[in-house]
Amino acid sequence: MEYNRAKTIDFFFDEINSGNMEFSDMRKRLEKGNVEDDEIKVVVKQVDKQLQRFAQNKSNQELGKNIMFGGLFISFIGLFITIATFTGIIDFGNYFILAYGPVGAGLIITFQGRSRMNGK
Repeated sequence: MEYNRAKTIDFFFDEINSGNMEFSDMRKRLEKGNVEDDEIKVVVKQVDKQLQRFAQNKSNQELGKNIMFGGLFISFIGLFITIATFTGIIDFGNYFILAYGPVGAGLIITFQGRSRMNGK
């Protein structure tokens, strides 16, 4: 069977990412497969890059989700204050609060978080 670098990198990335293998075991398995030392260095480096990129993307998605939900919370508070003053839940007499600042800012933050989640 012919050696294929791309398939080897993908295989080891999938094995390490799924938890079936430790990163330190990769070199041993490649040496057992009679792969040249220079090729082993390239494969280890590429798998490490892919693992780091995957971890960074996952972290960005989690941060984006937190930012998005924070923005939704701020918008909800603004809407609650606005609706509560109009319906009399919060009574200011003849005055009403139109909390467009928190609603608008919360929506902007929500869209920024969603954009970060999608990796844009």
